[in-house]
Amino acid sequence: HGPNRIRFVPEAPVHHLVPATRVSWRLLMRRSLSEGLAKGRLERLYAASALGAERSYVRLLIADAVPRLLLDGVRRRDRDSALGAVAIIASLTVTGAAFLAGIAREGQNAEPPSENSSTEAGEPIATR
Repeated sequence: HGPNRIRFVPEAPVHHLVPATRVSWRLLMRRSLSEGLAKGRLERLYAASALGAERSYVRLLIADAVPRLLLDGVRRRDRDSALGAVAIIASLTVTGAAFLAGIAREGQNAEPPSENSSTEAGEPIATR
């Protein structure tokens, strides 16, 4: 642990393998629901500045990734690209709805969580 263990290097190439067992619509929707509820709680407890990176990422997905994937799907007749765009749209829709539910869930005067708090699903609340 400590500040020297993890470094943020934006230009570093990242190779991320997602095993086939983790590629399913059900898991995507479950994860989207969990993330939305957790982010809604963060918004309610800590204000808008806590989610600036997420907002920027959503804008990037909507303005760049989804149109590019849809165009690739049509131009190249690439089913995977089209499904990628559909997955992003579905995930953002579920996450957004859960986010709104997370904001409204416990009322505006809730106390910030302790260091050991977690979401109802048992996953720690974390930002990206």
